[in-house]
Amino acid sequence: SSRKGVWEPIISYLIQARPKQRYKSSAQAGWLNNSFVTPSWCVSNGAEKVIYSGNKSNEFLSTSGTVSSWQKEVGSLCIN
Repeated sequence: SSRKGVWEPIISYLIQARPKQRYKSSAQAGWLNNSFVTPSWCVSNGAEKVIYSGNKSNEFLSTSGTVSSWQKEVGSLCIN
């Protein structure tokens, strides 16, 4: 709204709020620090909580390759 005085109470609340939990927000799928974010799930290191805030209609993930090819090509790089 462009009406005078509408935003001041909202801004004041946001400045004074002391939430019990904090989340990081990602507008796109992929890596955000130590978390991998998708529109429907997130894998995190446990220290940070991340939510997806992007446009779900534009984001998609697909599969590629076989389990054995991933084990050979990707898994072999993940030792230790």
